[in-house]
Amino acid sequence: GLSRTKDPLKSYLVTEAGGTPYYMAPEVFTAKRTHAKADIYALGVIMNEAICARPPWGSDTPFQVIYAVSVKHERPVMDKRCPPIVSSLIEKCWADDVSKRPSAVELLLLIDHCLEQLKQGPSATSI
Repeated sequence: GLSRTKDPLKSYLVTEAGGTPYYMAPEVFTAKRTHAKADIYALGVIMNEAICARPPWGSDTPFQVIYAVSVKHERPVMDKRCPPIVSSLIEKCWADDVSKRPSAVELLLLIDHCLEQLKQGPSATSI
């Protein structure tokens, strides 16, 4: 596999590409230092895929996705039926600025909050 034990407080320089471009954070493509929050980005793409019930980039090739994510700063299209509170959570996960992405602990708290709001009904808008 691609997983490794790392210090969560450090960043790392990626010297070779690994993984699936459809789920990779923009900093991975641009040879910037990567952080554990690259996994949070991937989780945001996966959550969007699960909610929309379709692959994140349709029929785009890996090279088209790399260009869209790293140069044009695009993200997969969200389903319009996705509750605003959920789309807000996903957008936080795939923020271009790594420092704006939640940590794993913060994400867990945001998901708990999101679930509580969704239980209250369709009026939940954002987190």
